Amino acid sequence: MLMELDSLDENQLMELEKIEKSKQKMAKAYKKKRVKVMKFVEGDLVWKTILSIGTKDPKYGKWSPN
Repeated sequence: MLMELDSLDENQLMELEKIEKSKQKMAKAYKKKRVKVMKFVEGDLVWKTILSIGTKDPKYGKWSPN
């Protein structure tokens, strides 16, 4: 009976280590920088879209102006 309790404790410790490793892995994935920083200076050519107010453009979906 005592051997079973020892193995139970070992199994629980191993599972806790697995959980901690997976949490660290998730935190690392969450903290990744996925946004590319772009800096514009005066004189750079950029595309600009101007939509008239009150029209819904299906291309922009919920991001079109109200």
